[in-house]
Amino acid sequence: MTTIKAAKSALRKSMKQTLTAVSGELITSQSQAVLTRLSQLPQYQSSKSISCYVSMSTGEVQTDSIIQQALDDGKIVYVPRIMRDPPRSVTANQSTGLYMNLFRLYSPLDFETGLIPGVWGIREPNLLVGNTPRATVFDEESMGLDLILMPGMAFDRELARLGHGKGYYDNFIARYLSTAENKGWPKPTLIGLSLEEQVLDTSVIPMAEHDVRLDALVTRASCYGIDSEMTTPL
Repeated sequence: MTTIKAAKSALRKSMKQTLTAVSGELITSQSQAVLTRLSQLPQYQSSKSISCYVSMSTGEVQTDSIIQQALDDGKIVYVPRIMRDPPRSVTANQSTGLYMNLFRLYSPLDFETGLIPGVWGIREPNLLVGNTPRATVFDEESMGLDLILMPGMAFDRELARLGHGKGYYDNFIARYLSTAENKGWPKPTLIGLSLEEQVLDTSVIPMAEHDVRLDALVTRASCYGIDSEMTTPL
């Protein structure tokens, strides 16, 4: 485990240097292509409820247009917020005590006005919509998730994912799947969104037993894991 942890740390350092060099113009053009390719997937088209990360300004696929499109398409959309003081049933990051939950966005206007800077400056949803608590994916009226659109520092064609090292998504997914089993919700499709510069050779990404492998990976040029017909350039 220590060896895997050290290898992940070294790879994150290398990827940070790589991604720093990717221009904003290139990220924007790739992000638009990812939106186009994602919107063509049957798994997206048939989904009723999805979650999507709110992107940082650099180093990853930008998701504002994806979130706006999903809301315009009439989908129920949830986005992450990093929380403090976890209940006993929630596994938090051991060093920070923080954990991730997903909160609903109600409209394109809510997306534009209802987010605030979070723990690391990443935009997160307010806990209130007016005077009403914002719904979470675990609320009684929730129908669960069909898709989870995931960020990462690196990916490979066999659907391994290197996160940012906090374990938020791995812990959240474990908690979600346990809840889904109890409630009879379907298992969501896990889709990574990746810049071409983030796609590495197979077996480069160290994977521990608890690491979650994706169901699919969408890039500008390809979609891995779902449909080979989607791998032709747009």
